[in-house]
Amino acid sequence: MSALKIVSSAIALLMVLPGIVWGYYNDELSRETLMGITVVWVEVMSITPEIEKAGLTRSQIQTDVEQKLHLTKLNVEHEKNGWPRLLVYVNILKTSYGAYAYVVNLELEQLVYLERNKKPNRATTWSTGVFGIARELDEIRSAIKDRADVFLNAWLSVNPK
Repeated sequence: MSALKIVSSAIALLMVLPGIVWGYYNDELSRETLMGITVVWVEVMSITPEIEKAGLTRSQIQTDVEQKLHLTKLNVEHEKNGWPRLLVYVNILKTSYGAYAYVVNLELEQLVYLERNKKPNRATTWSTGVFGIARELDEIRSAIKDRADVFLNAWLSVNPK
């Protein structure tokens, strides 16, 4: 089987993994939902033990994203289940050629109130993502930081300093 077929298969597999959202929201309307946010809680969803053993850990990702947030006036909540929540999904598959196929998705989840019953519900109001192939896990770590920058740029567009 050719390398292209293997990589294509890996990307297709990652695209159907549970928890991946392909309808990214980074337009004017979704950016407006970021207005007035002064604090977020960051949660990195699980990383497979194989990838953690290879050198990319959940705690590294958590620290990287939180450090990006600290560069602005956006504070990080450390109490579990804080709102709004910036969820970081990272799915990685090591190919038989040693490369990594990956999907990175960041979603901002907020409490919203439905007009019809005024009860609180969780909803993703903003998101961004990327998928690709990397030779090294540090390239994926950089892709995660880049997605955090996309979030911060969206946040700054409606919360000028």
